[in-house]
Amino acid sequence: MLLHEIESKYLTMMTDADIERIENGIGMTLPERYKTALLNHPCPTLDLTHLELFSEADHVLDLNKRLRNEGFYGQDWPENAIAVGEADGCVFFIYPTDDKCAVYYADYNEEFPPEEPWNSFDYLIELVGDRQGVEEREALEWIAKWERDLEIRPE
Repeated sequence: MLLHEIESKYLTMMTDADIERIENGIGMTLPERYKTALLNHPCPTLDLTHLELFSEADHVLDLNKRLRNEGFYGQDWPENAIAVGEADGCVFFIYPTDDKCAVYYADYNEEFPPEEPWNSFDYLIELVGDRQGVEEREALEWIAKWERDLEIRPE
């Protein structure tokens, strides 16, 4: 299997239908900046790093549902916050009314909810891309070798 075939098998991007499903599921309109990122930045469906910006609608919906129902380490989850990713038990989130799409970082060791944004959404995408880029390529090459060695054929 060629590397680009493996990439298409293990990397996903959301569709307009996925975004609509998320918006309906959480009852909020996603910021345009976030929608653009979801439609244009594939993230691995494999857990290749400890930093994950979700690119599957079910992950976004499941995390947001869990946080709304169970809270965040004993704290109520803000009604208007949208969780967009995780890193080692901490959660990246945005507010739907923020046109700049500032990212907040919910750390279980810090005051919650944080008063100040952690960074910009563009920085989060860059950080995820930087961390995933090398590891992703290595993982995909390893998968290709493994499938070749075991003579596994894609479905």
